[in-house]
Amino acid sequence: MSKPRWLWAWALACVLLTAAAFFLGRVVRSPWDDAVANSTAEPVVTAEVAEHEFDPVVPEARGAVSLGELVDVIPLTSEGRRLVVTGSGLSAGSVVRPGQVLAEVSGRPIIGLDLPFALYRDLRPGDEGPDVTALQDALRRLGHYAGRSDGHYGAATSAAVDRLYDALGVSSPAPSPEAQSSLTAARNALREAETAIGDSALNTTSPNVSELRRIVDTAAVEAGTPLPMAEIQVVRAEGAEVVSLLGVGAELTPDTPSVATLRIGIPSVKARVSVQDSESFTMGAQVEVSSVSDATPAMSGVVSAVSDFQPAGGDGEVPGFDLEVSLTDPTELPFQEGQGVTIRPLHAAAPVVGLAVPLVAVREAGGEQYVLLMKENSATKVVVEIAETGDGYARVTSGLEEGARVLVSGSVGE
Repeated sequence: MSKPRWLWAWALACVLLTAAAFFLGRVVRSPWDDAVANSTAEPVVTAEVAEHEFDPVVPEARGAVSLGELVDVIPLTSEGRRLVVTGSGLSAGSVVRPGQVLAEVSGRPIIGLDLPFALYRDLRPGDEGPDVTALQDALRRLGHYAGRSDGHYGAATSAAVDRLYDALGVSSPAPSPEAQSSLTAARNALREAETAIGDSALNTTSPNVSELRRIVDTAAVEAGTPLPMAEIQVVRAEGAEVVSLLGVGAELTPDTPSVATLRIGIPSVKARVSVQDSESFTMGAQVEVSSVSDATPAMSGVVSAVSDFQPAGGDGEVPGFDLEVSLTDPTELPFQEGQGVTIRPLHAAAPVVGLAVPLVAVREAGGEQYVLLMKENSATKVVVEIAETGDGYARVTSGLEEGARVLVSGSVGE
C-alpha cells in the first residue's frame, strides 16, 4: 500500500472513532452524571395523617416570694419619759404568739394580741368603737372574756384585761388619777350621806343615798383597768417571727425608736396571671411553686386571693389578674424574701390525642394555613385549623381524614 493511501485510512479511522465516542457520550450516562443530577433534584416526600399524642400546655405565672410584712415595734409613751429595755424573754428567730410578752420597756410589758388592726388610742372603761370590739374578740380567743362583743368597754372587758395581765404575771395598768379620784370622792360622799342618816334610822331607799350609790357604781366602772396602746402589739394567730430584738439595757432614742422588728403574716407568693391562663388559677386551686433560678425543691400552695382585672403594668406585666398563693408548709421554707418563682397548677391536664401532620407539611398564604393533600400523582390544597403544636407535629381539627397523605416536600401537579 502506498503511503498516501495509508494516511487516508488512518485519518478515516480517527474520524469514525471520534464520532462513535461522541455518540456514546450522548447516550451512555456515567455514575457521576447520575450523582450530579440527583444532587439538584427535589424528591417527593409525603406523610400520613395519623393520631398523635400531645402533651398538655401547662399554664404558668411568674411571681415573687413574700415572707411576710416587716413591722417595727415602737412603744409610744408620754413625752419626756425615758424608754429602756428592762426585760426580753424572746430572741431573734423565735416566734411571739398572741398572749405572750415580747419584751419589757421601762418596766411595762409589750403584749402580742391577735387584732385586725393596731390600736389607735388608749382604751379606757366607757370607751366604745370597733377597736373595743376587736379587743373583746382577741381576749375571747385567749379565754379571758366570755361576754358579747358589743364594742363597749365595760366592767366585763376591764376584768378580762385584768385576767390577761394576771396570766402573764405582770401588774395590770393602773386607772387614770382622775378616775381614781372620782371613785374616791363618790365613795366618800356616799359614806357621809349614810352617816348623816344614822345607823339606827338608815333609810336605804332615800333618794339621796340611791343616787350616790349609782354614782359610786359608775365611778367604779370608769376606774376599771384600762389598756394602753403602747403595751399592745398586733400578732396574728399563727404568730410573728422576731427578726431582731434589743437587749436588756438598751435605750430607745429618736434615732433607734424600735425595740424589735417582727415579720407578720404567713409566707406567700404574689404573681400576675394572664387572662388566657386565669381559669387554671381560681380561688382555692392547688398549685406548685418552684424557683426560676436554681434547683430549690418545689412547694405546694393554694391560691388564697384573686384580684379584679388589672391592666398591663409598666414593668412588662401582662394584663390579667393578681394572685396571692399561701404556701402549704411555711415552716420548712426553701425560698428567700423576694425570690422569683414560677407557679403552675398542681394537677396537670391529660394529654390530648388527635389527628396530626408534620409541621413542615403546613403551609400558609393569604392568612390561611393549608396542606397539600395527595391524590394519586397530584396534590389538592386543603385549608386546615391548627389546634396546637408539639414535638414537630400540628394537631388539625378540620379538613383531613385519618390515613390520608399530605405533601411534605417536592413538586407534583395540582
